[in-house]
Amino acid sequence: MSDPLSPRRARFRRFARRVVLVLVLLPVVLMAVGAVYQALGSRRDAARLPPPGTLVSIGTHRMHIHCTGTEKPTILLDAGAGGWSLHWASIRPLLDSLARVCAFDRSGAGWSDKGPGAYDGEAIAREVDALLRAAGETDPVLYVGHSLGANLGLIHYGLFPANIAGLVLIDPGRTVDMLEDFAGTRADAEAITSCGWTCWAATAATRTGLVRLLVRSLGSRYMADEVVAAYRAGMARPFTVTTFAAYLTFLPKTAWQQRRVEDLGDLPLSIVYSGNTRRPEGDETEADVAAWHAETLEDMRALAARSTRGTGPLVVDSATHSSIVLAPEYARTVAAEILRVRALLGGTH
Repeated sequence: MSDPLSPRRARFRRFARRVVLVLVLLPVVLMAVGAVYQALGSRRDAARLPPPGTLVSIGTHRMHIHCTGTEKPTILLDAGAGGWSLHWASIRPLLDSLARVCAFDRSGAGWSDKGPGAYDGEAIAREVDALLRAAGETDPVLYVGHSLGANLGLIHYGLFPANIAGLVLIDPGRTVDMLEDFAGTRADAEAITSCGWTCWAATAATRTGLVRLLVRSLGSRYMADEVVAAYRAGMARPFTVTTFAAYLTFLPKTAWQQRRVEDLGDLPLSIVYSGNTRRPEGDETEADVAAWHAETLEDMRALAARSTRGTGPLVVDSATHSSIVLAPEYARTVAAEILRVRALLGGTH
């Protein structure tokens, strides 16, 4: 006797197979579409937003450096972890007419190629040293760093003191904060050699077009339209987000490397700090942040004291961690301090 439910079961099985097929194929189709979207977008960005400077080979890959002016000593600009050369768009015009100014992109950021894959402070310092030599910038520079770029400036001085005539550190990170979320030992930190799944996920999100889709609304109100366009394009480049994720993974290693740089001799040094660096996070109160800020400024005074010619911190009231370099009203104060330190080196003020 035939089963009256058999046709219904057969239809259900066919329907179920189709659903499973769609569930399997849909992600594949979406990833393929995203990959095409990313490839076309990258090609369009490369055509309409070429590098403003020069791509210089350092042997393993090319790095982007944009230099203007002729009067030495050169001011070298190093952006924070989430930035590159375009982040100096508000400060640079205030320096260009008085000095030779070079802004560069670290490997994997901005217009630079992806490097061999090491993202700790000493590895970056070696690449920047190679970049300066390959670009013909062999005279000592006034190294100006913001955020992580400031920490990298200190590490660079520790490895290559002959490259550095002076330092201006804008909102440098405290090593205690850089190690806050790391549960390992110093040996564990110094053993970090790869970014692991974090970078894998960041690369996958970029190659499938997800990052390009998400960054379409990114930008700062302090950025001019053309800078916003370049910023969005830069964030969507194949290795940008992966590079930024790697900086965070290697941050404990970078922190311990900075702690080895103790004596700054008579190096001209200035520390500039934002007056409104951060807001409360999680269960923190305004009082907690105020206490953190007071403690941070005390640490900055101790850092300045490592040089017999150290000054600061110069606190830029109301400036946030990002607006201190992006906002024109704060850029003027920062630029004036950079030029003041440069004058100590014999440059135009």
